[in-house]
Amino acid sequence: MLKRMVLMLLGVVLVFGGIFGYKLVERHFMGEYFANFTPPPRVVSADYAREEIWQPSLSAIGTLRAVNGVDLSGEVEGKVKAIHFQSGQFVKQGALLLEIDDEVEQANLKSFQARLKLAQLNFQRDEKLIQKRLTSQEQSDRSRAELDEVYALVEQTKATIAKKKIRAPFAGKVGIRKVNLGQYLSKGDPLTTLQAMDAFYLDFSLPEQDYTQIYLNQELTFSVDAYPGEAFKARVTAVNAKVDVSTRSILVRAQFDNSQGLLLPGMFTAVKLMLKQNNTVVTLPQTAVTFSLYGESVFKVEQNGKNEKGEPQLVAQRVSVVSGDVRGDRVAIKSGVAVGDLIVIDGQIKLKNGTAIALANSEVLESNRAELKPSNGDASYEVH
Repeated sequence: MLKRMVLMLLGVVLVFGGIFGYKLVERHFMGEYFANFTPPPRVVSADYAREEIWQPSLSAIGTLRAVNGVDLSGEVEGKVKAIHFQSGQFVKQGALLLEIDDEVEQANLKSFQARLKLAQLNFQRDEKLIQKRLTSQEQSDRSRAELDEVYALVEQTKATIAKKKIRAPFAGKVGIRKVNLGQYLSKGDPLTTLQAMDAFYLDFSLPEQDYTQIYLNQELTFSVDAYPGEAFKARVTAVNAKVDVSTRSILVRAQFDNSQGLLLPGMFTAVKLMLKQNNTVVTLPQTAVTFSLYGESVFKVEQNGKNEKGEPQLVAQRVSVVSGDVRGDRVAIKSGVAVGDLIVIDGQIKLKNGTAIALANSEVLESNRAELKPSNGDASYEVH
């Protein structure tokens, strides 16, 4: 019995000893594996920092206004008798838009015209009598004054009738109709808007310190939210004669040809006013720049020796930069990057300082490399 228990204990010791021994050996080899393990390079895309000539500009916010634009309203009171336009319709200069009832004025006009004829006859009769010295000069003067008075009443009535026929002061597009047939209008009630659509003013303000950089016929570009990514061109036609004392800014006006009818008056615009001189800048794709609480940075591709195959080992190094203007999909870099530096433009999220990388677009870089020179005049790395 004792012998059997001893054998069982030896068997248990051997089993557990084997398990523990296996675990120790496994841990030893795993430690050696991870100690010598090198993660595979992170695959990223890169591009060279380029030297470009950019024309500097001043930025501003502007508003489009029609060269000819007016909100139409009635000058006299009365009931709307006829409406001759549709909302959004294009009309010619002088086109009849709306009529206000003028029956009373038409009746008054007939009465005044009849009185005018009588006054003319009386005046002519008195003129003949005074030549024959059969009437006094006072009577002749009274006939003349009555004739002038009635003539003025006729002209006044005609003017009132004309004001009750509202016509387009210039050719353009009418807006939404704000009156209805039979509606009673008071003086100044809005009727609609009329805007000439062929030419627009672009008004914007700049700080007074930029005054010396503004000149007539200066080129500018602007964009509107209705056409994202599209730029329109205009030229400066006038600069205000004074500075706004409340904002210390000066009003600038440019003119834009809207013959294609793409834009509308009142649109909000982002303006870039082009300056005379050109600047040489270092540029990168916008995707290369990473933003954080600590500022802007990029990952620069550098060579860190060679691998077992004798090929250059590329690593990523974070570099702080200061960015500038943006043109299209490229951004100017004021400091931190030199012309010819190879910068990661895609895949930065998986990188940190010293991370080994492989370039996914090496063939494209190789074809572009002949056009660029690194900042020190020598190639500090090779792309394979």
